[in-house]
Amino acid sequence: MAETGSAAEEDWLGEAPALTEADCDNVVDADVVVIGSAVAGSLSAFGALENGAKVVMLERNKIFHYGGNQGSFLNSEFQKQSGKPTYDPKEIVYHIVGNTANRCDIRQWRVWADRSGELVDTLIEKVLTPAGIPFTCSPAPDEPELWLNRVFDINVVLGDPTKDNYKEFLSGMHAYLADNGADIRYNTKAEVLVQDEAGRVTGVIATAEDGSRTLFKAAKGVIVCTGSYAGNAAMVKKFQQEKVAKLLEEGNVYTMYMDTEDLSSAEPMDDGIGHRMMCWAGAEMEGGPHGFLGWPNGGHIGCPNLEVDQAGRRYMNEALFPVNQVQQVVSAASMPSGAFTWEISSTEDRLMPCFIGIDPNVLDTIAKSGTGVYQADTLEELAELIDVDPATFT
Repeated sequence: MAETGSAAEEDWLGEAPALTEADCDNVVDADVVVIGSAVAGSLSAFGALENGAKVVMLERNKIFHYGGNQGSFLNSEFQKQSGKPTYDPKEIVYHIVGNTANRCDIRQWRVWADRSGELVDTLIEKVLTPAGIPFTCSPAPDEPELWLNRVFDINVVLGDPTKDNYKEFLSGMHAYLADNGADIRYNTKAEVLVQDEAGRVTGVIATAEDGSRTLFKAAKGVIVCTGSYAGNAAMVKKFQQEKVAKLLEEGNVYTMYMDTEDLSSAEPMDDGIGHRMMCWAGAEMEGGPHGFLGWPNGGHIGCPNLEVDQAGRRYMNEALFPVNQVQQVVSAASMPSGAFTWEISSTEDRLMPCFIGIDPNVLDTIAKSGTGVYQADTLEELAELIDVDPATFT
């Protein structure tokens, strides 16, 4: 359901910058303008470019965000040649519809089911192989019981399988885009979407590092791929559950696997600027609470930890993988305040079954981050810290 009422009265939204073409130093014409240059933005630019569009891609930071290292693709030639199963696309789509209790858009899933295999084959041919970027199918577990409810074996790692980041892949993507005519502008912050008299979005005004402004005209459309809003305290308070908002009070967003030198950009990540730009142009946010997008605990789900719900009850087999399967279980669990989970790790004998080979010491990295992490000597003390019933928890 869409959020009702005057959007301008919400403190999370703020006022759109009062910028017009008269405030711009330059004008650039394009068919498609993509705002954001990580996985979604790069693939959007790739798709537009492959279909003959003149593309501009804007990135306000000096580098793209690159967390994660694999995606799900269906029935590609590469997967078939690697010995992976061939699946019925309808079977998988209906499985997803059922697992999400009909809350997904089946039209989008059908596009993925019908065309994702073709996409990864094209990426392998045009981007990964020429650039010498490794790619492989995700390893299957040696022990059948570790499959659990990972029903479909469809993941492909794009890059080094030992690293949880897309940096190598996205560097190759950006090189390919630039070599084939895309205009990529780093350190260029999109400020406001431009509309014609009928309300159609026709471009975006962006500010470069030197303070100059450019109107990027988009004859065919603007694609917004600017990340989550986990770094915006007002938006988190408005659209997230209270406990999730508490965990993010200090803006603890998912940057764990990015190199330190890549995090020194002047602009923060995940502050919801894309959501706000679209709302200033007439869009509406769905009512909350939203599914959480910030990943403050990221990377180790399905690894050595225990999961308990808001009452302190264990509710799943923690060896689940990949993350989307975990999310389905969390969303389906009976929780009074939506999908919210605590992850519990012991300093002794803490290994849970996990076939993906992540070092359990990743939990130490998470603990050192401070935000959203509670430590205690006993389960009873920990229960008090995380506000669950000690008897139920223990």
